This record gives sequence, structure tokens and C-alpha cells, in this order.
Amino acid sequence: MRPITVRDWFGVYLRESAADEDAMVGNTGGSERIGELELAPFQQRAVLRGLKIARAYGGVLLADAVGLGKTRVGLAMAAALRRDARIRGAGGRAGPILCCAPARLGTQWREAAIAAGVADFEVITHTAMSRGLLAPDVHPSVILVDEAHRFRNPNARRSRRLCDLAARAPLVLMSATPVCNNQWDLYHLFRLFLGDHDLRRAIGHNLKEAFELAQAGDFDLSELVEHLVIRRVEAPSTIGFGRRPDVALEVLTYRAGADEVWLWKNLEAEFERLSMELFREDWPRQLLTEYLLKRWESGADALWATLLEMVDFHRRWLQADSHAHQLSRSDFRRLFRSEARAEFELSVAGGFRGGAVAARQAVFPFFYDFSGQSQNVSRETLRPIERHQVERDLGLLRALLGRVESVAKNGDDKRRAIFELIASDAQKILVFTSYQQAARGLYDYLIRRLGPQARVGLVTGEGAYATGLGKTRADELVRRFAPISNGASQMPKHQQIDVLIGTDCLSEGVNLQDCSRVVLADLPYSPLGVEQRIGRLLRPGASAETATVYLPRPDCWADSLGLRRRLDRKISQAAHVGANFVAARHLSDEPSSTVEKPADNTLAALTRFDALRRSFGEEPERARLEGAGFGRARVRRGVRRLWLRVAVSEAKSTRYIWCRSALNEAPKMRLSAVIDGLIEDSNGSAPLEAIGQDALDSTLYEPARALIRERERLLRSARLAPYPLRLDAPQRRIWAMISGAVEAHQMRVDRRALGEFRHELLRSFPRGVERRFEEMLRATMTPEKLYAQTRAILGEVPKWSPEISLTIVAGLELLPEGVAA
Repeated sequence: MRPITVRDWFGVYLRESAADEDAMVGNTGGSERIGELELAPFQQRAVLRGLKIARAYGGVLLADAVGLGKTRVGLAMAAALRRDARIRGAGGRAGPILCCAPARLGTQWREAAIAAGVADFEVITHTAMSRGLLAPDVHPSVILVDEAHRFRNPNARRSRRLCDLAARAPLVLMSATPVCNNQWDLYHLFRLFLGDHDLRRAIGHNLKEAFELAQAGDFDLSELVEHLVIRRVEAPSTIGFGRRPDVALEVLTYRAGADEVWLWKNLEAEFERLSMELFREDWPRQLLTEYLLKRWESGADALWATLLEMVDFHRRWLQADSHAHQLSRSDFRRLFRSEARAEFELSVAGGFRGGAVAARQAVFPFFYDFSGQSQNVSRETLRPIERHQVERDLGLLRALLGRVESVAKNGDDKRRAIFELIASDAQKILVFTSYQQAARGLYDYLIRRLGPQARVGLVTGEGAYATGLGKTRADELVRRFAPISNGASQMPKHQQIDVLIGTDCLSEGVNLQDCSRVVLADLPYSPLGVEQRIGRLLRPGASAETATVYLPRPDCWADSLGLRRRLDRKISQAAHVGANFVAARHLSDEPSSTVEKPADNTLAALTRFDALRRSFGEEPERARLEGAGFGRARVRRGVRRLWLRVAVSEAKSTRYIWCRSALNEAPKMRLSAVIDGLIEDSNGSAPLEAIGQDALDSTLYEPARALIRERERLLRSARLAPYPLRLDAPQRRIWAMISGAVEAHQMRVDRRALGEFRHELLRSFPRGVERRFEEMLRATMTPEKLYAQTRAILGEVPKWSPEISLTIVAGLELLPEGVAA
């Protein structure tokens, strides 16, 4: 008979975990298709796990990286959650699935819902949510939120309204970039659907307390995140669906002309020379300086347009001052905003929703508004404006305007470098810049240089334009640039666009993976912008193995704004909580180990663990019959290490966790910290020697036991003061109906069973479970049906007990060759 191996030992306990989780998940579907859309195995697993989270907590954050099919997974989860609502609803009825998405993605979501066979599907834009335009008679059964990171500000109207809706229906939040600034972005997303105490029994802390402890370095947020988030960053396969290109960064170095070199080296100092006499005192001058520098980095045309407005305002202020009049904010808008507003209204009327960006890209009007000074600055203390300082600023601005105008009109060398890149290869190329003036300037320049054969498109907040077409629709331009990815694979070559220039209105939800080269003419303020831009290429069906990102930089200046350093800091903050950036990290100046080390394991751990368990099948059950609880094996590589299988028991339920202890390392229990080791060690073929628990290496065993006892104390302390049950909790009303029916002899229930039912029901539950109780009450069920369905829900939820124990049930010691036992 074949000896028991290390793989057999791991297989027994990994399959045990899979069986336990399958029993907890219950009948959740797991279909290979949703309508016409196929679900790959990794997507099916995401649906099962997401449903489990949403049913317990009232929401889930689907944070898969770009190119992993969040749309399909989200639709599958929403369809299953709506079926839940119909089962519990009166007459088998349930409200629609409400999809909250950016305006430009509404059509794509409707088409995806039709392909998925999802009926009763309504779309509301983020803007409409902000304005409260949802019809009052719409009562959704599920809420899908695309680009959910836009709801991370708890004070925004859209966030408050979404939170109100989430009190009545489960949320499926979707974002490849849930952390834009710091870990508190995640907190505010969780608070859209999660009660503060909902995870206390699992992690030992309330939600806000956990984030505060994490900020102080006393708690690992991944322990919390693993309960609420689905996050995979690695492509699930190297071929077929899910394959994602690698990302390669190339700095496009060019030699700048004399005026451009002078501006790179002196522009910030020149801005510092400005007295900013006409600007409000309560706004930091550095903010405006960064804004102006950012426009210069975007392109000379963008800065030229801004400086022209500033010169014009200073000139008009001096004219008004000569007549004892001061320009106010309303004056500013009247002078400079009428044209932008007209363009915005025209673009909206034409069906293009990116115009909101255009209306925001002028100089900040509030810098000029003295009537709107903060309350900290009283009118009595406002210093008088010195006319000679305004005249001096006007002179400086005019001198700068002359240099920038020279660069803009003579063709700056960045544009020449981009032109040479395009002319050197016939491949399609995508160009991003932050400001529409810079995009328009580059578009005009390329048309002049490329001549009659130019096939160039432009998408900005003003609308969409292309050579040979004139003004057109943005979706038409996208289809001509990436016909294969947008269902027009038979489009003749002469009708296609080879170069597409866009602002960030093009960076969300658009499939452009026919292209494999992207130029970042400037860097956004946050990694989110970088991720969204490059993410247009990192999608299923990409045409190339590698997506190349070009970053134009003059050889005289590397980083005008310190944006690379800013990106590094935010990339590291996101990686700290496991929401690392797949594409943006390639632009980081930090060593790859610093940026990537904590990233993939944290939120991908559950999915990787699931795949590992299911890879064993049923064969290792033979090892259980031979009693291999504790054992020792000699392996070829690595340090001496110990694996412990720990049972977490409370009431009548038991779950299992792993603990790993290794020589010269602190023991670890968090799944994301041990998953790599599990994957590596569980494939070992070394024979196993059965030993007693007391024979385990004490230098590894005792630190692990201490960590396990510390975790046990934390979880016990969290149960000492149970969260009080609200007076209006649905559990109270369910108990009143059931107990009343029993007392009135309308239904018969064994008294002991009724007592256990009462003990399990009259306690606090996460918001998702309480919502399911509410739905049953609204359905006006008979007491018998209400009792049966309530017991079914209670069977899915771990039983509550004031006591909890952590017990070591199995262990495996691995000794490298040459090390004495």
C-alpha cells in the first residue's frame, strides 16, 4: 500500500474545509452560464462567495482587477439575490435590479443585462443618484453599483441616498480601485451596507474600532477585508478567457527646445514670484500652483488657455478698479464661464455626457471670490488689494504667457515625440491627457503632421471628432478605434481609427483592448486615474501579450510635480490593505517588493484557498481512516516549519483556521499570510510519520499556541457584552407571531425546539440577515411557513454563544533534509 504523504495529510483537512463551506453556502446556484454569458470557473466561485457575503451582511464589495469580468459576476449575483427576494416576497414578486453606473456606461449595462437574460433591470446614473432623481415608486430588490469608489465620500449626496436604499435592498459594489487615497475609503464603502457591530464576533472589534486600530498599527485590516471583499488581481489563465496582458513601462525621453527647457526648470519658481493679490486669503496658494503645473505637464495648450484667462481677469480687474468697482464671483462667471456652459449644454443635448468635465476645467472661480471667504476671515480683517501688486502679477503672467504661447504654437517637443512614436509603427495607439485644450492641441498637431492619410480621433468633454468624419458620437469613435472589442470585427480598415486621443472621460468602462499601446501625456493625481487609463487595454480579448505604457519626459526634467512620489505613496497605502493597483504599480519608483509584497495575498487569499481545496478531490479521505492527525515528514527545501489545524468552536458550529510557525519567523494565522505556504507545502510527496502531539518541536509549537490563545481571548472578550437587540428588530416581531400562534394552538411546535428557536432568534444579526427577516414579514406568510423559513435562515448563520474555544486538532512538522528531528 502506498505510504501516506504530506499531500494526503493536507488533502484530508483541506477537503474537510471545502465540505464545511459548501454546507454553509447551501443552494447558491453555481451555474456555468447566465443567459448567453458564460461564467468561467473562477467567476462561478466568486459568485458563490459573493452571495454568501451579501446574504449575511447585506452587501459585498467585488473588487476584482480589470479584465476579470466583474460585469458578469455582478449580474449573476444580482440575479440570484433577486430570486431570494422573490422566494420571500408576497406572491413571488420582487422589485427590479437597480444598476447605478456612470452615465456613459448605462447602455453597456443594459446590453449586458439583456445578454444575461436578466429581466426587470433599471439603470440610474451616478449624477441622477446625486440629484435624487430615482422614481419614488421604484423599490429595488438588489442594487448594483459600478465604479463604486465614487461613493467613498460619506458626505456626498449620492452616498447618503445610496445608504438609504441599502437599508432596503442588498448592495453589490463593484470597483477595481476601491482604495483611492487611504484605508478609510474602504471603511466608508463598507458603511454603505454594514452595521458597526456586524463583524465583531468574527474579528473581535467593531468596524470603526478595527480601522482606528489599523491606523495605529495594532490590527491587520485584511482579517476584516477577507469577510467582505472578493479581490483577485492575477489573470485566471494564460490562454483564453481571463488572459490579461502584462504591463511594460517605457519612458519616452525627448530633447526639448530652449523655451520648453526654460519652462520646465523655472515655471514653479515663476509661480512662486506671483503675489496672488487677487486670490482669496483662505485658500492655500500651493493648490493653485499645483493646478497650473499640472496643466503645463498635460500640454502647453492647456496652460496657455489658463494663463490667457488669468491675464484677462487681471487686466479687467485693473480696468474695473479704475472706476472704483471690484469683480465678484458672479462677474467672473459672466466673463469666463458663459462659453463653457454653452458647450456643456450642447454636448448633453447631443447625447454626450462628458461635458461636465469641460465645465470644470477653467480656472477655479472661487480663488477670485472675496464674498465667499471662509468664516475664519471676517470682512473687517480683509486687507485692501494693492493695485501695484496686481500690475506686477499681470506683467509676470504676460511674460509667462508669451513663452507658453511660443511653445504651444510652434509645436512643443512632447507632441513631436508622440508623433514620432506613432509614425514609427503601424499599430493602434491610445493617448490620454487630463485637459481638453491639451488634447485638442495634440489632435490638431497630429493631423497637420500626418497629412491626408491621418486616421485620428478625439474624445473630450466637448464631444468627439475624427478625421474624415468631423463631429460624431463618442461611442462611434470607440467602435472605429476598437472594432473587435465592440462587436464590429468586419469593419474595413479604411473606416477605422488608428490613433485615439482622449481626456479621462474616456477612461472608465470602455473596451479598447484592440490596442496594446497607450501614451500617458501626463500623470493623474492618484493611481486611480492611472489604473483606469491603462485598464482600457487590460481586458478579455486583448490583442497582445504585453500592453506598453509610454510616459513622455524631457531629458532635462524627470518629475515636474512630484507626482511619481505621490503615486508611490498612494500605491503603497492601497497595497497595505490589499487593494493594490494592477497597472499603476508599474509606474512606481518604489522597488517592486515594497509595492507588491502585501498585495496579491490579502484579498485574493480566499479564492486561491478555494481553488487549492478543490484541487484535491476525494482521494485523500483514505488518509483519515489511517489516523494521521499529527505527523512529521522530511522535505527537501525550506526551513523547519510547523502546520497546525485549529478548530474554532462556538455553540454547535465549528470552523477551521490554519496556523503556521517557522524557524526565525513569528507564527501566522491570517489566511492571506499563510496561503503561499499552504500551496507550496500541500504538494509535497514526502512520506508521513505519525507522532504524538507532545512530540512536536516545542520551539515552533509554543509560540504558535501562544498566538492561538491570544486570538481566543480576543474573540471571547468580544462576546462579553452582546450588542443589544433593537426594539423594532424584525426578530422580535417574528417571535411574537410564532409564540402567539403556538399559544393559540394554531401551530404545534415541540417546547424544547421552541426554546432553542427563541434562543437563536432573539439576538442581533448582521444587516443582511435582518433584511431577510423583514422581507418575510412583509410577505404576510402563515405562521408555519414563517417558522420554517426563519429556521432555514438561522441554519445558514453560525449559532451565537458567549463561549468560544480554539483547539488544535492536527499538526504537521516539516523538517528539511539534514536537520535532526
